[in-house]
Amino acid sequence: MESIEWKAPAFKYREKGPGWYLMTAIATIILIALAVSQKNFFLVVFLIVSEAMIILWAKKAPPILNFRIDEKGVAI
Repeated sequence: MESIEWKAPAFKYREKGPGWYLMTAIATIILIALAVSQKNFFLVVFLIVSEAMIILWAKKAPPILNFRIDEKGVAI
């Protein structure tokens, strides 16, 4: 039996403009202000790290995965 093979991205990538990054920054700043007002400094650190991760991951293109269907089943 023959196998069927193809390649596809791991997820659908959408280009993000400057407005998207500005909105995440504004939301983070508001949350940081609330955390500081409640003297929750661990949350402030968490929010800063989270925003950095969101910005870095938002720019990352999805990896291309190899898919195969054969008599053994589906393989990725």
